[in-house]
Amino acid sequence: MKIVHDYPGSSINVIEIKNQKIVLELKKEKNHARQYFNFQLVDVKKKCNIIITNASKTQFAKGYENYLPFYKTNGNWERFDEKNVIYDGEALNLTISKNDHIEISLVPRYTMEDLLKFTNSLDKNKFFMSTTKTLTEIKTNNDAKPICVFIARQHPGETLSSFFLEGVIRQLEQEVELKYQYIFYPIVNTRGVENGCHRYYEGIDYNRSWTKELPEEIVVIMEKLREKNIKYFFDIHCDEVTKFDYIRTNSKKIKEKLNGTPALAFENKFVEHIKSMIKTRRKTQACTTKDHIEKNLKCKYILFELSMHKSDNILAFKSGKKTAENLNEI
Repeated sequence: MKIVHDYPGSSINVIEIKNQKIVLELKKEKNHARQYFNFQLVDVKKKCNIIITNASKTQFAKGYENYLPFYKTNGNWERFDEKNVIYDGEALNLTISKNDHIEISLVPRYTMEDLLKFTNSLDKNKFFMSTTKTLTEIKTNNDAKPICVFIARQHPGETLSSFFLEGVIRQLEQEVELKYQYIFYPIVNTRGVENGCHRYYEGIDYNRSWTKELPEEIVVIMEKLREKNIKYFFDIHCDEVTKFDYIRTNSKKIKEKLNGTPALAFENKFVEHIKSMIKTRRKTQACTTKDHIEKNLKCKYILFELSMHKSDNILAFKSGKKTAENLNEI
C-alpha cells in the first residue's frame, strides 16, 4: 500500500503506515491545523483504517461532527458511508475497503488544472479569457453594460465555490441575451489552492486582506475593477459547519429573485466584529472584501455560502446554474 500526497491541491502529513492502519496529521496554517485534506492511496490489499489525529485542532473542528468526506475511485466523487466515518472529538477515523486506487478529500478537489480544462471548453464567441501568473479571468463579450462580478476561492479549501461558478458560466453560455456583462475569478487564492491550504496562504486570510498590504491576486482584481461600472459583486464561499446553503445581502430584490436560497441580512458592523473575534479567536483585520467593495465600488455586495455538509460538486454546479437563470431578473 502506498500513499500519494505530493501533487497540486493535496494536503496531509504522514505519521505512520503499519499493517492496515494509516496515521495522518493535518498540516498547519497560521495558528491551527488546516481543515482541508486530500491524498490518494494505491494498491490497498484489504480493508484499512485511516486516522487523522489532529482533527480537533482545526479552526472549524465542529464541522467534522456528522460530516461525511469524499472519495473517488472511478472518476466520480462520492461521500463516505456514515458507517465508515467516526469523529470522536479528537481524531477523524475513516475506513476503506480493498482498492487499486482511491482519492480521499474533505471536499472534491479543484485546482488550476481543472480551471484550465474548463476555460478551454468555453464558447470563445461568448467569453474572453485572460490569465496572468497568479489569476485567471473569464468575462462575457458584451462590453458597455453594467457589470456583475463573481469571485471564488479566496479561501483555498472551499472548492465547491469553483464548481458553483462553473454552473453559473455554463448557464450564461446558453442565454441568448444578457442583461449584464459578467466577470469571473473562479480561483482567487491560486497559490493557496496549489498548496492544499484551507483558509490561509502564508498566514493571510484573503477575505480580510483588502487593505494596503494586499496579496498579489487581490491587487490584480482591484486594478481590473477600478473605474468600471460594477452593479453587483458576488463573493462565493463554503461554510464548514452550517447544514444549509445561504446568502447574505441587504438587497430586497436579490432576496426575492435569487435561487430560492435562504437570505440573511448582514448584521451591523459591531456585531460582525464581535462574532468574528469569538469565532476566529483573533482580532479581525482592517478590511474585508465586503468593506472594500461597498466603499470603493459602491455596488451591491452579495455573500453566497455553500454548505460543505449539504452540497457536493454536482449540487454546487446545479446551484450555480439555478442562480444564473435568475440574474436577468435582478
